[in-house]
Amino acid sequence: MTFQAYKKLINKVNDMRGFFCFWPIWILSLFIMNGCSQNDNMESIVDKFANLECRAINLRNKRFELASTIRKLDGETSAYKKKQLDSLKLIADNTAIQSLQLADTIKEDLQRYFKNNLTTLEARSQFNQDLKAKILAKKCIQAVIE
Repeated sequence: MTFQAYKKLINKVNDMRGFFCFWPIWILSLFIMNGCSQNDNMESIVDKFANLECRAINLRNKRFELASTIRKLDGETSAYKKKQLDSLKLIADNTAIQSLQLADTIKEDLQRYFKNNLTTLEARSQFNQDLKAKILAKKCIQAVIE
C-alpha cells in the first residue's frame, strides 16, 4: 500500500469515527424498521447479528481505549514512548479498518435479510426484541436503548 493510499484510508477512517460512535443506535433503529419472516430460522439470524454487534462493540471499545492511551502518551518526549506511540497508532488504525469492514458486513447482511426475510411488522418487532435480549445475555453492553 502506498503512502498516499494509506493516508486516504486513514482520512476515510477519521471521517467515519463519528459514524461508529453511533452505529449501535443506527443498527437497532434498522432492526425496528425491518423484520423477519416465519419461514427462516429466527434464532440463527438473531445469533448471527448478536455476534456481529458484539464484535463491533468490542472493536469500538478497543478503539476508545487506544485513543485514550494515545492521548496520554502524545506529549511524551522519550524515544521509547514515541516508539510505543507509533505502535499504538498503527494498532488504532488497523482497529478502525476492522471496524469499517465489520460495518460493511453488517450493512450488507441487514440489507439482504430486510429485503428477503424481514418483511412483516410482527416479525420485525420480534426480531428486535430477540436481538436486544441476546446482546444483553452476551453482556456486550450493559443496557440497550429502548
